[in-house]
Amino acid sequence: MAYAGSGDYNKADTILVKFLKANPTDSLATWAREVQVYVKEVRNGGKPSWYKEGPTGSEAFAGTNKPPVPVIPKPVAPPPPPPVVTNVPSVYTYHADSEHYCIIVLPGVDSRTPKLKQSIRALNASKYSSTDLNMLLDLYNIDLGVLVIRKFTNAEQAKAFMNDLLATVSFEGYGPGEIRVMTI
Repeated sequence: MAYAGSGDYNKADTILVKFLKANPTDSLATWAREVQVYVKEVRNGGKPSWYKEGPTGSEAFAGTNKPPVPVIPKPVAPPPPPPVVTNVPSVYTYHADSEHYCIIVLPGVDSRTPKLKQSIRALNASKYSSTDLNMLLDLYNIDLGVLVIRKFTNAEQAKAFMNDLLATVSFEGYGPGEIRVMTI
């Protein structure tokens, strides 16, 4: 909708078609179809079907042919910049004994994602049942997401989990290069 609202109808239409093709039964599919109708109606300078011309009700100006003079709001001063953080080290230092995560970079969310998450849960239950499994899916855009898998005590544990995960069939259905698995 943001692309459509800013006038980039081709980008909006492309993203909507991809989303609906990959997720036809998603709870947002109806909304996506409505946005598609909007894009179709306004793409060539038209107006959306719900748009009404002219003043209505109390907004109508009585007895004159002159439109009301618009009120231009006074500019609002921008907020002050955030405070400068002074405790950030100037040089990054790697510590293998610090907390690490296993992450998976995905090509967005689609019908394969639930199967991947279930496979990760199965691996955790079979080999890592004494630890809590937490997964967080962060969608950066429709074509890029990151699945963060639990906090590990150190790099060695995160790498062991990653290697066990890579040895499973969790990524079945994904093409070469679609998935990147790493520790951070």
